[in-house]
Amino acid sequence: GALMVVSGILLVLAHNWDHFSTPVKTIWAFSPLVLGQLAVGYTLLRKRDQEWWREVSASWLALSVGVTLAMVAQIYHLPGDLDTFLLTWLLLGGLLVYLLPSRVVALLFLAGSGWYASEAGYGWQQSVYAGSWFWLLLLYLAPMYYRLWQNNPEGFFTRLFHAGFPVVLLIGLGMHVGKVGYGWMWIAFAAMLSIFYMTGTLIKAVISSSPTNGYHFFGWVGSLLLLYMAGFNDFWKEMMDKESLLIKGEGLPGLLLGILLVALASVLLWYTLYKKKIRPVNPLAFAYGLFAIMVAVAFFEKGWAVLFANLFVLFLGVWIIIQGAREASFARLNIGLGLIALLAICRFFDTDLSFVLRGIIFITVGLGFGLANYRLLQKSKGHA
Repeated sequence: GALMVVSGILLVLAHNWDHFSTPVKTIWAFSPLVLGQLAVGYTLLRKRDQEWWREVSASWLALSVGVTLAMVAQIYHLPGDLDTFLLTWLLLGGLLVYLLPSRVVALLFLAGSGWYASEAGYGWQQSVYAGSWFWLLLLYLAPMYYRLWQNNPEGFFTRLFHAGFPVVLLIGLGMHVGKVGYGWMWIAFAAMLSIFYMTGTLIKAVISSSPTNGYHFFGWVGSLLLLYMAGFNDFWKEMMDKESLLIKGEGLPGLLLGILLVALASVLLWYTLYKKKIRPVNPLAFAYGLFAIMVAVAFFEKGWAVLFANLFVLFLGVWIIIQGAREASFARLNIGLGLIALLAICRFFDTDLSFVLRGIIFITVGLGFGLANYRLLQKSKGHA
């Protein structure tokens, strides 16, 4: 609501903007900020215990900071780029996360951090200090996230953080690809996705009413996407540049980062299996280890890495089918069958098999879909 109101005011002013003098423009530029400060001051003095006042006034002021910065820069033709503007906005508006405190501003701060990372950390004009600022911004937000997680683990805002935080973390990790070595960073991505998946598994164990969460979803989908990509020969041809990874030493920081995240993923896997005793654990939780092995094997023979990736996806699909049959779950059963079908489609475009053999494979997978669902349907009727 605050965003729409501020935007509406700007649109109304834009109609006659060129006819205003510079002092009048400056007054208009600061008016949203002044109104926001008055609202926040009133909230702190009189309405601090009312959630609605905290969220609305803090959101208005946080957005007004950006509006005022942009308008003053336009009025006085101040130099600068978008990433510097975003960082300034975050540093000023982020104070409201804890001043009131405001969960809406915390979410806006999280989204703004991801926006800043995408602007400052990608492309040919990468900021030298973008990575440091980004991780400091997330570190600043971490106590608020932890407090939400502890006080209201099933709350709406907690679920939104569970969805947004992994996305922003992946954006932040991608900032380092061009600086620390392209090839080794895939190990870091695989490890981080496994960390997401196991974190989501731990959250599901605590919150039984939640079928899934952002960590679980992005860890699951991201790990699968990475494995399917690894099943193509072209993926390894573009990735494995021995000269830059080994001889020039450009990939050493990426290798160290990958080792660090692999170690963290291993500790989390141990905690999930032996401390929390969560069973059964999806084989996808071990994907980061397999990917590290595939990268090592690809230095000598890329074909073996491709074979390992395809076999693992096939094994994963069969494992999910078996779990679906045991639990009489049509959803699990068809997810497993779908993974195998997608694997067959990928190999359709990536192999030199004849059309007859490809047709036989498609027919076999299609019949498998029908037969598996029919047998599970008969089994469920028998139990009924």
